[in-house]
Amino acid sequence: NLKRKSEAQSVAEKMDGTMIILIRQASEVGHLYGSVRAGDVAQGLTEAGFLVNRSQIQIDVPIKFLGLHQVRVLLHPEVSLKVNVNVAQSE
Repeated sequence: NLKRKSEAQSVAEKMDGTMIILIRQASEVGHLYGSVRAGDVAQGLTEAGFLVNRSQIQIDVPIKFLGLHQVRVLLHPEVSLKVNVNVAQSE
């Protein structure tokens, strides 16, 4: 358990401050057609070079608008961090 915790802490240090960009369609006022789910964030982190499962992503408030959002990533029961998610209509 200590080994897993130390591995999770080293990954958390590398992942800290990471921002992923998710491109979604939205209305003129910025309301998304649908929402951003944990699987979307996990896929974005995987593309950024981190191996993360969607079960490790915790979205406290549903993401239904464009903008910057913080999402919690649970790497270990004792190690978690927040990742910035930029939901935009275009890059």
